[in-house]
Amino acid sequence: MEKKEYSWYPDGGYCEETYKSLEDAISDAQKRFDNMESPYEDGDKYVSSLINVGEVQYFDVKKAVINFLESIEDNIGDELSSFCSGIDGEAECYISSKDRKAFLSKATEVLYPIVKKHFYTAPDWICGCEAGQYDLKSRCWVEK
Repeated sequence: MEKKEYSWYPDGGYCEETYKSLEDAISDAQKRFDNMESPYEDGDKYVSSLINVGEVQYFDVKKAVINFLESIEDNIGDELSSFCSGIDGEAECYISSKDRKAFLSKATEVLYPIVKKHFYTAPDWICGCEAGQYDLKSRCWVEK
């Protein structure tokens, strides 16, 4: 079973670290706010005391590769159409329905490790599933 991770970010800010629990995330934010540490060096003059707290979601590179491969017919078909422009006849480009599953499986098996090794993606995680907003100034959850 995958362990959940959590993070926090101020309104208009971004997540910097992950934590094992919501409580750990809020504790870190509160400590930074109280001690005027990043991002609160100037107090809450420029950065709100309201933070968003939630579960971390990681970017799924393999899913992105599969989505790319599922649209490869359209991309190659567009290139073929451009190549054939000005000639009589229609260009065709497709993967047969009986070969589709095998193509996707084999192409993913080959392409995913290459993308994983050579592609850089940032951010590779976000604080995506919000548990809610917490006010560091009043030290309480904000009711929606």
